[in-house]
Amino acid sequence: MDEMKIIYQIQTEIWHLFKKYGTDRLNDAVWDRLLDEGNQLHKKYRAVNPDMGQLFEDMYIALRKYYQRREMTDEI
Repeated sequence: MDEMKIIYQIQTEIWHLFKKYGTDRLNDAVWDRLLDEGNQLHKKYRAVNPDMGQLFEDMYIALRKYYQRREMTDEI
């Protein structure tokens, strides 16, 4: 598969995760579902090749950090 298509798929997968989990603070059960789903996708892209796995991981980390910041902001 062409790398541009894979990169597009990765961006789309991250967008779907963000769209699915929204902008609100995540409770523990929802956080666990996000982690499970993201980790499965990471395995999928890592199996394609290490570069695509790393790209997904970088974007997935950014998404998780967004939710972690939401958690900290809501506690203040």
